[in-house]
Amino acid sequence: METNFYIKNTTSIVTFANAISNYTGRMDVQLHVDGNYKNSALTDSASVVRQDLHLHWGGTLPPGEHTISIRAGQPNSIGCDVNWGDIMTLIFEGS
Repeated sequence: METNFYIKNTTSIVTFANAISNYTGRMDVQLHVDGNYKNSALTDSASVVRQDLHLHWGGTLPPGEHTISIRAGQPNSIGCDVNWGDIMTLIFEGS
C-alpha cells in the first residue's frame, strides 16, 4: 500500500497508516517514506485474527515527489485485499 504526493517547498508532514493484519504467526509491518524506514508495528497470532495496525511518522521533507508506503514481511498479509487500509498525510505548507 502506498501514496505519492508532490510539495513545492521544504515542508513538515505527519502521516498515519491504518490497516489490519491477515496472517497467522509473527508479522512485522513497516512504514517507509521515500524508501527509508520510519516506524513499525508487530503482530503475532496463533490463527488468522484481524489485528489493527497503526503506524505514524512526522518530519520535514524537501521539495519534490514523495512516496509513503507500508510494507509487510509476508505477501498479502495486510487487510482483506491487497489494497485495503489507508494512509492519511497532513501537509503543513509554509511551515
